[in-house]
Amino acid sequence: MASLAEGAGDQAALRRGLSSALVGAPIVGGDDASTLTPDGEPLRRQSTSQLNRNRFQENQRYLAAQLLMYSLPVMGCIAVMLVALLIASVVIYVQGWMIMSNFSDKPCDQPLKWWLLVMLLVPILQCQLNSSTQPDQRPKRMQALVMPLAITCGVWMVYHCKTCEKTAPELYRYAKMYLIYQSVVWVTMLFFSCGLVSLVFWMARNGLLDSGPGPASAARPGLINDIETVRFRPELFSDVKDDEPQPPECSICQEEFAENAELKRTPCGHYFCPDCLGNWLENYAKTCPLCREDLEQAMDPSGENDQP
Repeated sequence: MASLAEGAGDQAALRRGLSSALVGAPIVGGDDASTLTPDGEPLRRQSTSQLNRNRFQENQRYLAAQLLMYSLPVMGCIAVMLVALLIASVVIYVQGWMIMSNFSDKPCDQPLKWWLLVMLLVPILQCQLNSSTQPDQRPKRMQALVMPLAITCGVWMVYHCKTCEKTAPELYRYAKMYLIYQSVVWVTMLFFSCGLVSLVFWMARNGLLDSGPGPASAARPGLINDIETVRFRPELFSDVKDDEPQPPECSICQEEFAENAELKRTPCGHYFCPDCLGNWLENYAKTCPLCREDLEQAMDPSGENDQP
């Protein structure tokens, strides 16, 4: 139960992971707001590096949210699994107190009853720590080590039991079952914190989701080659008539452009590294990563290259 309670904190990590994994770009700055128009509409260009980074992060989150919406069937199955695991957790927890109440007085060559008592008290202590408003965060950090250490001690005790299986069979069997249950919970939490992001994006990249970000809404093959290629020159970022000078960096990888490096200049006037923009167009969307202008339509307004 304690491990399931920790799962709520993984939701924020999942959202950050989805945004970051979308194009392999680092997330910086945090959740600073940027000026966005309604979904799907081009955004007004701004010139500072931080605003461009914030805007790209907003577009990452927008596509990540789309991807989650189109993967709702998968999420539904996962939700059912979590509900089943939660119900099992309550049943096993109540059963543990019943075992302690009825069979803790039976002899055992290992202190399994004290180990079980600690395991049953840990969720209560963790709930109290999580609800605490004290500024000291050290106890909350240390609680992440309590359950793995307790499980390790339980495995050692069960493995070295010699007489407990016969003298206190109920306690022994419950200890084994509880260890298996905790192992399943930890593997599940590890999957949700690490593996779920990879699974969803693997499904998107392989076309297993009907629509949404991914192959279904990516640009047509070869669009990156049609977009104008220019060499970096400082004057490219100073000779801007309509707006203030743009920062000489790629808003996707956030690296400054090297002297004489090849850049891709979109019809909307934004500059990106060829690899960064190519990966975005090939795998996720046909829109500009900064202003969401449809680059496929901008490069071929007549629609001659539209695929059937």
